[in-house]
Amino acid sequence: MRLLIPAFWAALIVWTGCLKPRPNSPPKELSVAEADPLLTQLTETRFFSRGRPKSIVPTDDAVLFLQSGPRSAVQDLYAFDPATGQTRPLLTADDLLEGGTETLSAEEKARRERMRQDARGIAKVVVSEDRNQLLIPLSGALFVHDRSTGQTRELPSGEGYPIDPHWSPDGARISVVRGRDLYVLDAETGVETRLTDAASESATVSWGTSE
Repeated sequence: MRLLIPAFWAALIVWTGCLKPRPNSPPKELSVAEADPLLTQLTETRFFSRGRPKSIVPTDDAVLFLQSGPRSAVQDLYAFDPATGQTRPLLTADDLLEGGTETLSAEEKARRERMRQDARGIAKVVVSEDRNQLLIPLSGALFVHDRSTGQTRELPSGEGYPIDPHWSPDGARISVVRGRDLYVLDAETGVETRLTDAASESATVSWGTSE
């Protein structure tokens, strides 16, 4: 027994001497997903608001609305048929841009930030009073979709990014703001008429918008 105890301590000393000290390493930084998956879901779904129908417009034979994917900011236009209960895509941003990339002017980006709007793709649809003509501003262009014929056309583009377009009550004209001026377009020909001249006014004057 007396010989076993010293042998045990000798073996322990040799074993501990073989251990190499490990350099101090910083603690592992966890990603948001590793730290809390719920935070990732809240961020990617914008507090679970992605995928909800927006800008709902009832018509005689359908209900139109904008909708994105559950984790996407890109919205497309859909039509719900109450008679059949079926929903179908009516217009997509990808189709309108023919596969191109959406671009926003600095002015439009600032305007959307003020409005707390982060939607991309088809962010707005303006419906004529007869519910047949749909006006869609997208990537600096204006598109008109005729629901009766299913045809979509792009109106000629003027200088400046079009903001806040509206139909006239008879559906024959479209008002739009470019820069700081107000314009009126013929809905059929696309001919544009400038109504104001902000360049001759004070730099703080802006026509056609409430901002």
